[in-house]
Amino acid sequence: MLVAVGSQNPIKVKAVQTVFSEYFSGIKVISVNVKPSVGLQPMGLRITVKGAVERALTALRKTQADFGVGLEAGLIENLATASGFLNQQVCVIVDKEERATVGISTAFEPPYAVVESLVSNKVREMEEVMESITGIKAIGEKQGAVGFLTRGKIT
Repeated sequence: MLVAVGSQNPIKVKAVQTVFSEYFSGIKVISVNVKPSVGLQPMGLRITVKGAVERALTALRKTQADFGVGLEAGLIENLATASGFLNQQVCVIVDKEERATVGISTAFEPPYAVVESLVSNKVREMEEVMESITGIKAIGEKQGAVGFLTRGKIT
């Protein structure tokens, strides 16, 4: 079974490999370079879901895989938080008939400095701010913001 992930991020590819292997044997997971129309840092749930759908469909169509998977993180407005936003992940899986299933993660509030930099357009994506805060280059391809903020408890 061939599964195409609409990302070249090794963390995302490994996550898809791990999850699909729990349900199917003989899995081959490949990464596909996809540039969704939503930009590097989606803002809002609707836009984040759109990015995940675009990633999944593009990966499927470029490869003729059995499944296409799109994973997208976005800032979702939440007035109950100090910063006004939560970071949330969306996963979309499409089959050969392009029927989709959607999953949405729990969310976390990024540090205020991260949100402020994104909302004011000082940076294009969360990884840029997290790299400057942590000193970890390509943090999104390693432990990610959540991994850093939870000291490796959640990745």
